[in-house]
Amino acid sequence: MKKLISIVIAISLFCAPIAAAYEPEGDIFAVDAHGLEYDGYLFELKDGAACSAELYSPEISQVSDSLYFAEDLSVITANWNSSDIEYIEPNYIVTLYDAPNDPLFDTQWGIGTINASAAWALGYTGEGVRVAVIDTGVIPDHEDLNYDYIETGKNYFDGGTDTTDTAGHGTIVTGIIAAQRNNGKGIAGTTDKVTIIPLKAFSTNSTSTDKIVSAVRDAVDVYECDVINMSFGFDIYSTALSSAVTYAASKNVLMIAAAGNSGGTSLCYPAAFPEVIGVGAVSKDLTISKFSQHNSSVFVVAPGDQITSLSYNNSAGYSMNNAGTSFSTPYVTALAAIAKSIDTDITIDEFEGILILSSTDLSGAGYDTYYGYGLINIEEAISVMSEKIDVLKYSDISTHWAASSIIYVIMAGLFNGTSGTEFSPDISMTRAMFVTVLGRLYENSGGIIDSADSPFDDTQPGTWYSKYVSWALGNGIISGYGNNLFGPGDSITREQAAVIMYNYAVFRGYDVKNVSVAQNSRDGTLASYTDAGAISRWAEEEMEWTVSEGIITGISSTTLSPDGLATRAQVSVIMQRCINLLETAA
Repeated sequence: MKKLISIVIAISLFCAPIAAAYEPEGDIFAVDAHGLEYDGYLFELKDGAACSAELYSPEISQVSDSLYFAEDLSVITANWNSSDIEYIEPNYIVTLYDAPNDPLFDTQWGIGTINASAAWALGYTGEGVRVAVIDTGVIPDHEDLNYDYIETGKNYFDGGTDTTDTAGHGTIVTGIIAAQRNNGKGIAGTTDKVTIIPLKAFSTNSTSTDKIVSAVRDAVDVYECDVINMSFGFDIYSTALSSAVTYAASKNVLMIAAAGNSGGTSLCYPAAFPEVIGVGAVSKDLTISKFSQHNSSVFVVAPGDQITSLSYNNSAGYSMNNAGTSFSTPYVTALAAIAKSIDTDITIDEFEGILILSSTDLSGAGYDTYYGYGLINIEEAISVMSEKIDVLKYSDISTHWAASSIIYVIMAGLFNGTSGTEFSPDISMTRAMFVTVLGRLYENSGGIIDSADSPFDDTQPGTWYSKYVSWALGNGIISGYGNNLFGPGDSITREQAAVIMYNYAVFRGYDVKNVSVAQNSRDGTLASYTDAGAISRWAEEEMEWTVSEGIITGISSTTLSPDGLATRAQVSVIMQRCINLLETAA
């Protein structure tokens, strides 16, 4: 186990205070501890900042090199100007990732698989977040539940408040989310301090649509829930349920639902509604569980086989070896609760973005209908949320087919949005923008591009793309149209993109000949495309190579569209594939 511990070493070397007090400049002294425990402050001095072994304050000690510790922020502000300080941060209290003392914790393989203990170490327990569990109710006296965190819900069969579980399903789900941790009993819930509102819409394994619709709307309007867990589904579209789900999403309620247990491809609702996160299940070996539905409703997967939780028919009982997407769903619900505890205003689009950025791809193919965007990783999700990734502000990418690649290139600094809230994935890419993105990719790899204006007659000096066009021309990556024209504002075609990517790979030293390319490309990799004959002769070899390497694929199984315009989404995918190719070959 990797031990994480913070130690402040006190030694006899201190920094001299500046003679006169001053007013702090800027906001470097506005240090935010993000609600975590800390003991004093760590700060680093810039080169040349005043430092002496003779004059010192007993409240300041050196940690290493230019890094120092101060017990109080005022000691730093009294002795240094903000221009002398590189950064200040709290000296956080860090704990070991010890296992809780719950005796059945060793059977909870899912907790470790999704890195839930990292959230506990950081103090994220879901406290203050309200979670509706629309299910069969919950046992009213289980030893491993803290009923201070379970509010009175509703029974939709008699209109009363008795939500006693008579089937067991709701208690299992509730236990995965909220069983008490470190109480020396049973299991550890993923977020043991969320407030659970049991909404009993099932008495057995079935119910009617009206009860579910009522429960969804009550979760929003009556119980003011932040998250709704729906570990159920049916394969018929319901307009009434769709309307209720849309309403809940409009109130920024995060909804999580099971993708289904038939092991087939049919859609199940509510998971298949676009406002809902559909969850598939994986087994201990992290392969898709044989019962887990595989279709476009699967957004992510979570542990859903051999799951330990609470039993409903014994106040000290526990249920072992539970299986189903019903039981993978509450793990994602717990992550949604953590997200809401960090940002109460987080939207479903933003949460989807967090899942895309943080989930572990288990298929190696990006999004697919078995694993969605991958296995949830709570530690990574918290990291993404703490960084306040700007990509989450774009409202038009979370459900786009190229969402993961778009987010990837934004995170890599290759792309920006077309406005503060839109990425515009389906508009065409200009030639100037394509070359600029490629130049940024080169700079990201450590390359240096001089600020030189392009020699093309139609490329204005001092423009945002001029130096990248000049760099690309000088290194044989582009050649222009002829007549000393580049066409910076023209939309780039897919075959033009192929030629430029081929030339970039050559520039980077990739052996483009180390690919099995047929002498006649019409009979090679491109043979399956009915429009291969439309490829321009000057782009034939390059298109063959990009398709052979998987950098460019058809817009369908039979259509390559070489003269079609490359969209921003398509270029995002091309760039990510190029990065993966060159990194693998490096």
